[in-house]
Amino acid sequence: MDFSYSPEEMAFQEGARAWLEARVVRRGNPQDGAEQHGYFENVDRGPELLAEARDWQRQKAAGGWAALTWPIEHGGQGASVTKQVLWESEEDDFLTPPNVFTIGLGYVGPTIMAYGTTEQKAEFLRRIIDGTDLWCQLFSEPEAGSDLANVRTRVTRSGSEWEIEGEKIWTSRAHYADMGFLLARSEAGSTRHQGLTCFLLPMHTLGVVARPLRQSSGLSNFNSVRFDGVRIDDSFRIGPVGEGWRVCRTSLANERVSIGMKSVRLTRNVFEQLFAKACRPSSTGHIPIDDPVVRLRLAEFYRQVVILRLSGYRMLTAISDGHEPGPEGSLLKLMQGRLIQDMCTEALSFTSLAADSANEIGAADWNYAFMNSSAGRIGGGTDEIQRNIIAERVLRLPKEPSVSRDISRP
Repeated sequence: MDFSYSPEEMAFQEGARAWLEARVVRRGNPQDGAEQHGYFENVDRGPELLAEARDWQRQKAAGGWAALTWPIEHGGQGASVTKQVLWESEEDDFLTPPNVFTIGLGYVGPTIMAYGTTEQKAEFLRRIIDGTDLWCQLFSEPEAGSDLANVRTRVTRSGSEWEIEGEKIWTSRAHYADMGFLLARSEAGSTRHQGLTCFLLPMHTLGVVARPLRQSSGLSNFNSVRFDGVRIDDSFRIGPVGEGWRVCRTSLANERVSIGMKSVRLTRNVFEQLFAKACRPSSTGHIPIDDPVVRLRLAEFYRQVVILRLSGYRMLTAISDGHEPGPEGSLLKLMQGRLIQDMCTEALSFTSLAADSANEIGAADWNYAFMNSSAGRIGGGTDEIQRNIIAERVLRLPKEPSVSRDISRP
């Protein structure tokens, strides 16, 4: 691992900080009760923030900060992954609108670069960079969540068009997304990873119906999406017919790396706010950090935060050396999901929910965070899926028996 930054990277970091300071307000110290973004504010609180987020994305695009690692020929800066992380680290220290464009920038854009036609690259990549198009990912279904290869949404070709029938679920931001990245079954009778094809789907197409799902936290960040006789031109297909799983895996690999690197910053933010809460008197007058058991728990959380950071540096160094994204992202995501859930549980254990007064800083945020924390262990691949990836690709353990793979049919 390389812990040092080159003079060029340090100059880049200073330039990013100066650009941000000229436009937005820096986050304060959570121990002072300052307004915080991070885990609590950078969750999707609805379409009312979209205009603000689009404006901020346009500013970043105009300043050359929106797609740093993208190749110059596709509208990016051709910068290293290290510079991307440096930028995100600096941006995270400022009160900026929620970043709702990660699916387009981190997952869909690189996939279009790898598999898209010249026309698709010209039409969609610029609109991803400047925030014109907000993307959602149409992968999971009622019967195909962790087992994504069980996709049943069907696409049927008729001349130069495709008709889509089926349902997707747990789709983030589908209720106000402009575009969707769709995985569907294009070959009748096919099973598992065979016979799948990917499409770039305009979400306002006739027959696409997104219905928000109410979560236990009270918000509706996810959706059920129905396709009833949806028809799109073949020009929206990305990659060869029947090769959808290969195209999809490119998106998933970028997704796990993106989630993994985000987890490094996310857990740091949550820990800082947890530590600040532990140092403040509760509504009963008790200061949690005075308890040695609480201090021990905080020390353990901090240890895990540091491990995540160092693991992130290892993955970053490998990518900077030219290696493809590997299973390290699964390790970071697995650690992050459990750690954030544990820290949210600890925050609520300091005082009972009934005892938390309306005047306590962040009480409502912690209640929301606790209710939402389990989602981090499901979205982007469940804990069980991440453990399978780590077991098979890192520890080289044999795959578990599979009926569809290991038993021959007559």
